[in-house]
Amino acid sequence: MADLIWEIKAKGMDYQIASPGDHFIAVLYGADSGFPAKQWDRLIKQAVMTLNMCRPSRINPKLSAYQQVWGNFDFNKTPLAPPGCKVVVHERAMEREAWACHGIVGYYIGPAMKHYRNYNSYIPETRGVLTTNTLEFFPDKVDMPTQQRHQLID
Repeated sequence: MADLIWEIKAKGMDYQIASPGDHFIAVLYGADSGFPAKQWDRLIKQAVMTLNMCRPSRINPKLSAYQQVWGNFDFNKTPLAPPGCKVVVHERAMEREAWACHGIVGYYIGPAMKHYRNYNSYIPETRGVLTTNTLEFFPDKVDMPTQQRHQLID
């Protein structure tokens, strides 16, 4: 926790520590202002996952509660993003009409756990969930991590 606070301060950002019962409220703060309130329940799964990744297991305090039950979480196979973040989901040519838009607006609601590097997004237009590996994030409250040029693989 101290390392995280140091990094936040080093970037000149402000922070507040939420009490354990306020975790979901903190999740909602990061959601896009246009994310429908009736869909908040779709964010619970990732909120529980991340909370359990942060707290120690009662059986073995050297492991997280998540790790104790599910094993190591592989962020490379299953990337996470800010819940409720606005996204544009790319629709492939075979999934859309010839002259239709190439993307559809939605909101990230969590990782697609059974798919490699895929995301689940709530699509207001269809009122359904779309699983995809090709989308663009448009956060309005949280900065998405980026790589510096020297970090990219040639």
